[in-house]
Amino acid sequence: MSDGRVVVAGPPGSATVEVPRPLATAWKPGTSLEAHVFGPEAALLVRGNLPATGFFAGSLTSLSIEEAFAQAVSGVRTGRLLFARGAVRKSVTFRDGQVVFASSSEPWERLGSVLVALRLVTREELAAALTEVRPGTRLGQVLTRTGRLSPARLYSAMTQLTRDIVLNLLTEEGDGRFLFFEGLAPSDDALKLPWSTRELVLSGLRRRDEVSRWRRQLPSNRRLRRGRDPGPGPGRLILEKAGDGAPISALRAGFEGSDYTFYSRIHELLESGALLPAEPAPAPPTPEAAPTPALAIPPVLERYAALVRAICEALGRAGEGLDDLRSFLSDPLPGMEEGFRGVTLSDDGVLDTAQLVKNLGDDRAVNRARSYELLDAFVSYALFSARNVLPAEVSEALTAQARKIQEGLP
Repeated sequence: MSDGRVVVAGPPGSATVEVPRPLATAWKPGTSLEAHVFGPEAALLVRGNLPATGFFAGSLTSLSIEEAFAQAVSGVRTGRLLFARGAVRKSVTFRDGQVVFASSSEPWERLGSVLVALRLVTREELAAALTEVRPGTRLGQVLTRTGRLSPARLYSAMTQLTRDIVLNLLTEEGDGRFLFFEGLAPSDDALKLPWSTRELVLSGLRRRDEVSRWRRQLPSNRRLRRGRDPGPGPGRLILEKAGDGAPISALRAGFEGSDYTFYSRIHELLESGALLPAEPAPAPPTPEAAPTPALAIPPVLERYAALVRAICEALGRAGEGLDDLRSFLSDPLPGMEEGFRGVTLSDDGVLDTAQLVKNLGDDRAVNRARSYELLDAFVSYALFSARNVLPAEVSEALTAQARKIQEGLP
């Protein structure tokens, strides 16, 4: 391989193909490639030394990240799911449909960055360890061998890093590509995560909805300025960049972290008064244009129940049963067992919210907040399951209803 030319093997023989140089440099010299040809329209090039296993690939403009994820989870597959956006590469490894490892090319999603963020090593210790890393030797091995980090803490950091990569991946939006290779499960890096894959997916989808809500509230052209001094902290660089006024897009540029981390920090700085709007707030609506009084909106519990009914009806029209949704009620996420105890879902899609409220006790404020949390988790799971079988437009309409409910919460 040189000067953008690669040798590709494929039936019945091999051929030299010229490709753009940035693409050619993705492979080391001497790497053999195998072509999977789809007629004159396309071909998929893979390393020839990969095991002969199944694969599926696609564009994130036609299939969302969670849909690609669901293919591996619902199919109880073992393999590696690869994502590419520009120069960014991420991978998630599954064993029998469960996440066991993840990696990323983003600087803030590397092991060293996480170890420093968790204060398990100092920046100086990390820099010294990196000078000792050699081909075939990993950073974690150097840190544990030299006594800078215990194996238990290294393992804990790796599980946290895997969780963060998966959650951040599920919140991302935009173009990209994905590829799943069946059977590529590592033996050395496989982790036993303390979270189930279903729990990770639900958390990721909730994060994505939260980021979407923040994006609507804080569009990229919204200008913010520095307010009161909060003292030292992780938001200091954002405040320095904001100065007398800067758009959110400029604050995001160069920020080392995920969209969720960025918007969380912006939200915290606005709440504390460390960031302020750099322009007058829009005038309040006139009485004629005032929104419908809150009393005219059905109670939130009823709105959740109505949405669950709508999801069940859509599944029924698609010829699907409700056993998958009922499995969530019979085996809820950790910490939700008491809330969902005895809660049923009828064949007509009626969720027993009365039993759910009864399970939560007499404290009205706590009862209400907890019921919203439980119903939000169930609806998120129901929408995730529905996306696999419903037409895209139906799924999007149901998801939009869920967002409206979430935005209306007190």
